[in-house]
Amino acid sequence: MSHYTLHLTDGRKADVREGTIRRKSLSLWPFRRKTAAGPVSDKKRAYIIHVGDQVYLMLRSMDGAWLTEGIDNFQPSPDSAVCRELRQLIENHA
Repeated sequence: MSHYTLHLTDGRKADVREGTIRRKSLSLWPFRRKTAAGPVSDKKRAYIIHVGDQVYLMLRSMDGAWLTEGIDNFQPSPDSAVCRELRQLIENHA
């Protein structure tokens, strides 16, 4: 998990915590699906961002696409001007 601070255009600071999450699945050893590279895993990058009193949740696929659907209890924040700005800042930070 990484932690960094971004500065929004209106002067506010965004406290970003980034980590990897996986979809929970029942693993039945003899019936596991495998690919040429190994077992199939459904990993995503998750961002928890604090801006003042607001908390924004965002998901990104490992290839860099922003996701709108959630995983289990992690539901991304609805699209807004602040979310679009945060996405742009995160892309520039990486």
